[in-house]
Amino acid sequence: MKNKAPLALMEQLIMLLVFALAAALCLQVFARSGSISRRCEAQAFAATAVQNVAETVKHHHGDLSALTGGSDTNQVLIGYDAQWQETAPENAEYLILVTPEETSLTGLGKASVTARTCAGEELFTVAVCWQEVRHE
Repeated sequence: MKNKAPLALMEQLIMLLVFALAAALCLQVFARSGSISRRCEAQAFAATAVQNVAETVKHHHGDLSALTGGSDTNQVLIGYDAQWQETAPENAEYLILVTPEETSLTGLGKASVTARTCAGEELFTVAVCWQEVRHE
């Protein structure tokens, strides 16, 4: 009768290898979860900030000077720090860009509001439309 110890040892080594591979995969997922969580948090804050800016643009019928404090401009850039507090665009971690767009319909205004990281990664975008005010 042959000794079955080498077979049992081989089985144990294969089980240990499978466990090590599973542990390595779990460790990679755990390591990436922090960056995924930060990105999701930034997207949630970006969605709120973009919606607030879009509603302001809509309320003022596309008058972007309401966002800039009076200066007339065709495009607005708003900066936010890491805690999503408004700051100068030069010091910002996140940027919101408001760009007016042309429409083929008379009396309809449209703009695009986009949140991005400083690296240029787009977080959230929304198109906003409003009815133009006629001064007669």
